[in-house]
Amino acid sequence: MESAKKKKKPVKALIVLGIVFLVILSVAFAGYNFWNRIKIKDDIRNKLYFVKKGNLEWVEMSGADVAEELLNAVSEDVPEEDMAFTDLIIANADVDYQIGIVTFNSCKVKFKCNSYSVKDFLSYCHSKGISGKSEVTDSFHNYIKTRQKKYYTEVKLTYHKKDGRWFCDYNDESFLNGVSGGLIVVYQEYYNDAIEDLGKYIEIMEENAEGEESEE
Repeated sequence: MESAKKKKKPVKALIVLGIVFLVILSVAFAGYNFWNRIKIKDDIRNKLYFVKKGNLEWVEMSGADVAEELLNAVSEDVPEEDMAFTDLIIANADVDYQIGIVTFNSCKVKFKCNSYSVKDFLSYCHSKGISGKSEVTDSFHNYIKTRQKKYYTEVKLTYHKKDGRWFCDYNDESFLNGVSGGLIVVYQEYYNDAIEDLGKYIEIMEENAEGEESEE
């Protein structure tokens, strides 16, 4: 009986040590998760501060840059006033976020973006015959008094840890569309329309050239 009791004591000791180890490990992980979530949260708040200023220049190849490139390609087809209000759309966007579990080198963050629709505002301006940068900007303030934010997007971005620092690539089309009310979508439509018109123009020119050759 005594020998059996002696054998049980080491087993109990191992169980206790295992429980203590798991508790220490859990506390350490919770602490790691807590402090790294603070770092990620600070970076997100810093980014959203610029969003509230209507600024997306901090994003490498941001939505504003994409729109500008598309504008350069079809500058004659896009009214100048269509770019006058984009900073206001961005500044009035509501962005909520939820930080997931932090692992050793990555963390998923879910963003919920709700903003005024670029397409809807353009329709509003065109229906009222509004044009010109100052007129469009003034009309935006009247527009938001009676309209709801209807461009809603949910997107997950991943933060990565490198050299002790957390970083995230915000150059995501869904995120950029979410905070800009579908700005990229609108300019892609402009671009596609311009390409289609160009194709029709080339087709007409070729038909005219063939007609002139047959007359000769």
